[in-house]
Amino acid sequence: MMRTPIFWCALVLQLSALSPAWANPALEREITAAINTFRQAMLSGDRALMNKLLHPDLTYCHSTGNTQDKATVLEQVRGSAYFEYAETTIRIHGNVALVKNVTDMRNAAAKDTPNRLNVLYVWVKGSEGWQMIARHPIRLPVPGAEAASAPAQKSKAKAKSK
Repeated sequence: MMRTPIFWCALVLQLSALSPAWANPALEREITAAINTFRQAMLSGDRALMNKLLHPDLTYCHSTGNTQDKATVLEQVRGSAYFEYAETTIRIHGNVALVKNVTDMRNAAAKDTPNRLNVLYVWVKGSEGWQMIARHPIRLPVPGAEAASAPAQKSKAKAKSK
């Protein structure tokens, strides 16, 4: 089947409309700056900065299933003892950025205990700049914890089978 030049032009236009803007280095730098500013606000407990970064219609989920709005998140900002990102990917579609990473955040009471979360952050760019409008985490196992707990689980299974 022969394709006409009009077909190819239409295909290119459709694909360019679907193509995410993450190929735009300037936008990627902007969202990277926003997520790093969020990290700093979490470390310092800076409510004023968090207020600027969080969208008024925020849906902030926790790995426990608890969901909070912006006012509740701001009330509970305390500052973290440790907050790091790894494996970050950014996809930008117009004024919406999907940021997925592994976040390790710890409070002062458990600063030596990893709290690894696979998190999807959704950011929107409006008149206030980039603001987080949604966060959805899933708890990840701590590396090595599965191997360390395996012998204990096997012992429990043997005890139950007797």
